Amino acid sequence: MNARFKDLSRTSSGSVPGRLPPRFAGPLIVLGAVVVLGVVAIIGVLLLRSRADQSAGAGDENATVVSALEVPVGQCVNSAGLNDPNLVTVTSCAQPHDATVFARLELSPAETASDATIRAAADKLCQAAIPASAGTDVQLSFYFPTAEDSADNADHRLTCVFDNSGDASPSS
Repeated sequence: MNARFKDLSRTSSGSVPGRLPPRFAGPLIVLGAVVVLGVVAIIGVLLLRSRADQSAGAGDENATVVSALEVPVGQCVNSAGLNDPNLVTVTSCAQPHDATVFARLELSPAETASDATIRAAADKLCQAAIPASAGTDVQLSFYFPTAEDSADNADHRLTCVFDNSGDASPSS
């Protein structure tokens, strides 16, 4: 007895049942590759952001990012790794840090007429506010609003800091 069996491994179009026709294989491979690359790129960006946030806190899990004009006296700050020059990361003074806040002052409206007058007044006021216990060999820096911010927002705050940025080691 001669039995004839029908070959079910291919359809009339020549494709294998359960598989996509060859004309779809190339575009689907390209689409899959694009999706995988997109996911890898997103993961990479998230990891880089996470590392930047961690380095801004210099290993201090309690570090917070705030306006430099709001940092209390005695706090230690880092400005590295932040894109906004008006922001700092408040960190433990036991951790490496860029600066230590030693005074918070107010500028008079006359002292906020221009950025040059703000800088001159800030330098003079911060110099006068240096505690005697600090000695004379200190690096001084300060944070202040621009003349435009002072005029627009009546913001006359000044934050004076001892600058450790050349020596980012913990203070004693």
